[in-house]
Amino acid sequence: MGEAETAQPQPENFLRKKTRDVKFQQRAKSARAHRDKGGAGDGQRRPPVPRVTDHVATPLRHRRNFLVKNALDVMTAEVEEAEDPRFVDSVDGHVQSIKASGMAPVYAAQKTFGRVPQYLSRYKKEREAEEAKWEAEKRAEAERIEAMRLSDAERESILTGLKTNWSEVHHQYQKLSLLTDTLPKKLKREQIESQLDQLEKFVSLIEKHPIIIVADNPYQVF
Repeated sequence: MGEAETAQPQPENFLRKKTRDVKFQQRAKSARAHRDKGGAGDGQRRPPVPRVTDHVATPLRHRRNFLVKNALDVMTAEVEEAEDPRFVDSVDGHVQSIKASGMAPVYAAQKTFGRVPQYLSRYKKEREAEEAKWEAEKRAEAERIEAMRLSDAERESILTGLKTNWSEVHHQYQKLSLLTDTLPKKLKREQIESQLDQLEKFVSLIEKHPIIIVADNPYQVF
């Protein structure tokens, strides 16, 4: 910090007269004097100018038409797009990228534009497979329930057998003694009455429900 430290000038190096005048190079009076003075700058004399009678080697001329060649090259060349083209959208000179602004059809120019994405196709196949599996399970369940369903002939046969059993048990009940003065008679009457009640419930159940499904465990039917 502070002032810069500079070396003091020596007293013997004082400013002298005409030391700041610009010295121009004195122009030569003729070309010969300029050559003699060394105007080439490297101290060597340049070669003399060739005469009219001297043979000067000319470059070989090609028969190719470069105008036509350049035109064909331009027409067949591929157009190189700019990496990030920009445009000015205001009088103040505001510049923004065409791709970032949404002005260029970036997505419409892609090869996959207008096609169904792969993840949607995969999701559709998985959903169709799940639906087919669900339908197969439903059909299997319906077939299993249909296999456990009693047919009309079996239902009528069971109903007829229950009514026959009820008639036989009722006939035994009518043969019982009216007086139940002993314990065996009382137990016999209660047993036959219980059988009659059970048979009547079964007959009523079958008559009320035309569709009957038979299963080992009724709680696992559905």
